[in-house]
Amino acid sequence: MTKNLPRDLYGVDFAFDVEGDLVVSPSGQVLTVAGADNVKEAVIRRIGTALGESCRHPDYGSRLPDLVGEENDDVTWAKAVRTVKQALSLEPRVGQIADVYVKAIDGNRFDVLAFYKLIDDDTPRNIVFPFYVR
Repeated sequence: MTKNLPRDLYGVDFAFDVEGDLVVSPSGQVLTVAGADNVKEAVIRRIGTALGESCRHPDYGSRLPDLVGEENDDVTWAKAVRTVKQALSLEPRVGQIADVYVKAIDGNRFDVLAFYKLIDDDTPRNIVFPFYVR
C-alpha cells in the first residue's frame, strides 16, 4: 500500500489541544492539522462527543459520555470498548480496527486504548482516551 498519500485523502481541519480548545499560534493564527493527525483528532472528538449532541449531525458522536456516573468496573469497561469500536467503525477514514481495550487508572478514571489502521495505509496507529466516570 502507498505510504506517501496525498494530505487531502485524510483532510485538513482546525487543530485542537487535549482539552478540546482551538490551537492558536503566538501571532493569533488558528492552526490546522492534516493527514493522519487530522484523523486522530477526528476520532478523539467523535469518541468524546455525546451521540446526538450535534443538531446538524444527530448520528455523530458516541455513547461514551453516557457512562459518566457509572461504576468503574468490568461492566462499564465492556460498554466503553463496544462504544469506541462502534464510533471507530463510523469514521470512514479508518480502514481497520485492530483492538480496543481499557486500562484502569484509579477509582474515577480509566483509559480507552484504541489501535487502528487508516484506509490505504498499513501503518499501525493508536489513541489513548482518558475517561472519568466521576
